[in-house]
Amino acid sequence: MIDEKSLLNGEVLVYRRSSRDGTFQVRFNNVQGNKKPRYVRKSLKTKDEGIAISLAIQLYREHHSRAYLGLSSDFVSIER
Repeated sequence: MIDEKSLLNGEVLVYRRSSRDGTFQVRFNNVQGNKKPRYVRKSLKTKDEGIAISLAIQLYREHHSRAYLGLSSDFVSIER
């Protein structure tokens, strides 16, 4: 059984699988230029739903901000 909650009009999905340890995970579309992988999936490392929702929205906004600025999702790149 999967416990899931859709946020931001379906843009973000917060879920947990009951067969695992019960921590929440987040999934949303990858908006980076390379489009691989199609989705960004990440463990939120919490069992609290309220904290999970807050972290998921924060990660979603950070990912979109980095894409808008043309930055990689993995590291900060600064040119001299």
